Amino acid sequence: MKDPMPPAPSAQSELEFAYQLRDAVTRYLAAVDAWERQHAQTYRLPSRSGQIPPDLETVTADYNQARRALEALVPRARLLYSRNGIRDPFNALLRVNLGAASPQSGTRASIGGNERTDVARGLVDLIAACAPIGDRPQPREETRKPSAFDRLLNLFR
Repeated sequence: MKDPMPPAPSAQSELEFAYQLRDAVTRYLAAVDAWERQHAQTYRLPSRSGQIPPDLETVTADYNQARRALEALVPRARLLYSRNGIRDPFNALLRVNLGAASPQSGTRASIGGNERTDVARGLVDLIAACAPIGDRPQPREETRKPSAFDRLLNLFR
């Protein structure tokens, strides 16, 4: 009887991948925030032309690098999210339109608080689902106080 093939040395465990994904998402969100801070420092008009102003070239390069790193991880992440029954938060996260509003208009950020919360919740759930069985948090048993009706039924049991 043949032994099963050992895993490839370059293969990552799901937990290691989840941590790598968390780091990539953190870098991506930091790059978006840095871009928006730099964009808000001067008076601008909304632009959809795709031209990068000279003062935004470095932060745009950082943003593009962080986005490419995250996009490379998204296919496997979607598979893990689907396998573990967790909602995929990457649709909204990757549809960011930087520079669509002028800084003086006072509009909201490119990635809102709810989207950030969904991503964080999904990452926490993914890391918990990928953790070894002994390291997973135990589900809480609900200990509720019996209602008056339950106590009355218990008298006759």
